[in-house]
Amino acid sequence: MGIYAVYPKPNLSKRNFEESILPYLLRNYDVSFPNQVWSVDITYIPMPLGYKYLTAIIDWYSRRLVGHYLSDSLEANSVIYAVKETFKAYDSRTNSRIKRLLKESKLPSTKASIGDIAYLPERQLDHDLINRLETCDFITKRRNTLVLGATGAGKTILVNVNAVDTCRDDWRVLYVRLPDFFIKYANAAAIHKEF
Repeated sequence: MGIYAVYPKPNLSKRNFEESILPYLLRNYDVSFPNQVWSVDITYIPMPLGYKYLTAIIDWYSRRLVGHYLSDSLEANSVIYAVKETFKAYDSRTNSRIKRLLKESKLPSTKASIGDIAYLPERQLDHDLINRLETCDFITKRRNTLVLGATGAGKTILVNVNAVDTCRDDWRVLYVRLPDFFIKYANAAAIHKEF
């Protein structure tokens, strides 16, 4: 049948002692969420007439393959191409997910940003508090936020800014005005009678 095994010969991974050893930069680094750290690995696949080179990009947190590229030669261009294509695919998936989260949030304005907030004296806005809200730290601490204030104080824009940032950090948000919330709460209470 002409079938035979193609396998590496012994001692192909001997170290070149003339090359310097680079420091391990992630030794004390805490990888705590997906897509925080990626690594690139290149391996060769023996073929009857030479080699194929597989560039693999791996997410350290999930240990999943996030991108790959198979090449005929071991050149930097194939690695750069693999990384660029992986970033493109990651950006496309991330943007699609953010768009979906923003649509599901039912926000009045999904394009709000921190720069849209006008810190007028009559509004009496706490700049430090708004900056703390922007970090979305209250979510990781499992705290809810309730925004109260006089009409025209900027509650809606503040909530929009915070909600858009929260969606960009890959969290779900649902915008509900207080009168609508009370109506939904009353309807749920009437149906379930458990409240």
